[in-house]
Amino acid sequence: MEAYGEGLGLLQAGEPLEAAERFAAAAAADPGHPLLVSWQAYALAAGGQREEAIALLQAAPGARLPEDLYNLGAWNARLGREEEALTWLGQAVTADPSLRDRLVGDPDLSNLQARIGGLAAAEEPVRALMNGEEGAILAGESYDLELVVQGGSGRALLLGWEEPLPGGFSLRRAVDEVSGGQGDAGAVRSLSWRVRAAVPGEGTLGPWTLAVGEGRHPLPAVTWQVLLPEGVEPPPVDTGAPLDPAWWTPREALAGLAAPTAAWRHGALAVLFSPGDSVDVTPVPACAAFEIELRRDDQAETLARVWPLPAGGAAPRVRVVRGGKVLSDQRVVRGR
Repeated sequence: MEAYGEGLGLLQAGEPLEAAERFAAAAAADPGHPLLVSWQAYALAAGGQREEAIALLQAAPGARLPEDLYNLGAWNARLGREEEALTWLGQAVTADPSLRDRLVGDPDLSNLQARIGGLAAAEEPVRALMNGEEGAILAGESYDLELVVQGGSGRALLLGWEEPLPGGFSLRRAVDEVSGGQGDAGAVRSLSWRVRAAVPGEGTLGPWTLAVGEGRHPLPAVTWQVLLPEGVEPPPVDTGAPLDPAWWTPREALAGLAAPTAAWRHGALAVLFSPGDSVDVTPVPACAAFEIELRRDDQAETLARVWPLPAGGAAPRVRVVRGGKVLSDQRVVRGR
């Protein structure tokens, strides 16, 4: 830590080669820390020793950091090695799409500006991971399932359920949360479902397919074992309407609606409202509603309740009240 701190101080003082020596000492004391080698290489390049910096990063064991990939591209570009530079830069923006913003206007890449337009404008890759409480859960308890998506923030994300929910399972809640701007390539999208297992046994939930534009990304199933506490009878199976396979992600499914609004979406009655509002539906639906939050930066922007009502029947009347004032009172007729 002392050598690392001295290296930073020497860099700020305009003595990069001396800083490289201190970073080398820090790396020798902690050889498993890749960031120390990155600083050493950066200091060498800042001191004009780009060949040595490139050789150092290429010889370093383990996976390279996205910033290292970018620097390898920039240093090769300064040395006139355009093909090598483009290869490294392509790897860098694949590893971290936010690095695209640095390609245009980077003085180290001035000789490549005519060739990096494709890299800068390329569609950022999507990384998706389904997280769940795999293993043993208790029957009747809530089970949280989260799909984390990075990249593709400016495009519609549709989650297709390849198989219906198993018998005895019901979807209770979904959260669609975005950290970062909608157009930010580094934004992380978090789509969450709360599933309740009503009967014991073993099984899987999924698999799914995430469609982003024209691309399709398969997501593996999550497995579980549902346990029933000793001496407890199985709770009754929820006989509400099954999940509509067309009901993908809340943000897209509810797009174009503003609170307070009641409308039919994907064969379900959707009511959007703001935190603190109360919602009354008459006649009261026999099935339970999906509780949905549309969130940004940990703050709930809009709430929604969605009832997958069966076809036919009278048009429901929906009232949204805030602080004793009726904001919306309408009878919702199912469209074609």
